[in-house]
Amino acid sequence: MVVNAGNRDADLARLSQLAPDLKFEWIDAALIALQGPETEAVLSALDPFAASMTFMQAAELNLCGAACFTTRSGYTGEDGYEISIPREDAERVARALLGDRRVKPVGLGARDTLRLEAGLPLHGNDISPTISPIEAGLPFAIAASRRLPKVNGDGTRTSPAKTGGFPGAGIVLKHLADGTARKLVGMVSKESVPIRSHAKIVTADGIEVGEVTSGTVSPSLGYPMMLALIQSNAANQPLFAIVRDKRLTVAITKLPFVPKRYKR
Repeated sequence: MVVNAGNRDADLARLSQLAPDLKFEWIDAALIALQGPETEAVLSALDPFAASMTFMQAAELNLCGAACFTTRSGYTGEDGYEISIPREDAERVARALLGDRRVKPVGLGARDTLRLEAGLPLHGNDISPTISPIEAGLPFAIAASRRLPKVNGDGTRTSPAKTGGFPGAGIVLKHLADGTARKLVGMVSKESVPIRSHAKIVTADGIEVGEVTSGTVSPSLGYPMMLALIQSNAANQPLFAIVRDKRLTVAITKLPFVPKRYKR
């Protein structure tokens, strides 16, 4: 299992609770996310099998003699790979990739901008233990087998195999059935300044109805883009973001801001 590093202790506690007879141990490894339109050509030069993989497929690739668990994925919206590398081989593989003139080193700041362009939420900003997956627009994360019974046309009910039974099920199932009082939306602005996290969202009357959870200027679009958690009943009226005591016009838009380029 590959878990979110920030949640690993909570995940381990949950696994230990569910399967007390099993033993769990961490396997620490380096991780490189190789992202962009030329990644297939770059990685297949080290292991040709990389070219046959499609989005979300996984394989063990031989990269410079190292066995690397690799998925065709990455949290950017671009085509690419996430490469798990044994720690002792990490520098050698990284240098081999950087030896290709098409590869440049970038940090998490670049990943953050790209994932926002793709409309992908970030844990700790746009999703958290206090924001349900339904509020965040991620209902697909709740398996059909875990949902409430479905009412058929003849009045009978089809009961899923394992309704509920997961952390937060009470709130999540209620949100699925009744809707939510707030929701995560994509927003853009034609202003010339970035609108960043924690900027308040207000109505024309100055009533606060939400807050920006992630925001920056899109390098692809050239204007501010943001995710914001707002009151659901405020979505159909003029809205503004407060930046340095100034009201900047914002507008709700469909996600993603920039089309995804995954290889299907």
